[in-house]
Amino acid sequence: MIRRALVGATLLLGAFSADAGLVTVDANYFAAGTDVSTATPGVTLSNFSVGAGVATFAPIYATYDPNVAATGTNVLGEGYWGEDFAKYAILDIAQGNAPSFGLSVFRADFGQATNYVDLLGSFSQGEGPRTWEDSRMDAFDQDGNLVATCSFGAAAGTSGVLPTVGQQFGCATYLGPSSNYAGVADFDLQIATTDADISTIVFGSTLGAAAAPTRLEFYDVPEPGTLALLGLGLACVGFTQWKRRAK
Repeated sequence: MIRRALVGATLLLGAFSADAGLVTVDANYFAAGTDVSTATPGVTLSNFSVGAGVATFAPIYATYDPNVAATGTNVLGEGYWGEDFAKYAILDIAQGNAPSFGLSVFRADFGQATNYVDLLGSFSQGEGPRTWEDSRMDAFDQDGNLVATCSFGAAAGTSGVLPTVGQQFGCATYLGPSSNYAGVADFDLQIATTDADISTIVFGSTLGAAAAPTRLEFYDVPEPGTLALLGLGLACVGFTQWKRRAK
């Protein structure tokens, strides 16, 4: 009976883990003008900006802009820049210091650290189809340490090269020029880690042009303690039933 209870606990744990799957935050799921900062359980979105040594966290709205939306007509805010400085600002804040560099980036803070983040977005192509601005997503752990990064542009090897639709550059995939507006390209950035150590991601352009995300996806990874308590509880239930039948 104990063995049966443990088997049942294992199966239920597996089902519980499977239920904690992919979470999608798509600007097109909301009406334009909607505050989506806390609209999706498990993640808080903000426009993270720094000016004169002061950090601010402004709400993110579903913004109507069919010219730059990678899909549909809405984006998760827009005009994000200064990604090169985000890693310094986040670490400064984590260590209790005032951030030094100006920036305005898209930020997502996860309620539980995750091991997978995917971002669909768009960015300026610069002066022509062969001059690509850098857009980058950086991932950080709970202490503000940089865990991983994924970029599309010069750093990903696309500067001076006209990519083909669907072409991959490591973690980045070129999805083609925007169907709505000349000078804008769509892309997908993906970060996956072995451990669930991504607590925060930030995204923006590293150069003068601005970038805009349309969709954010991440795995909602259950806490190890939650799974352990669930397993222990199921095992206790099985043991109690066994004792009653043994009397």
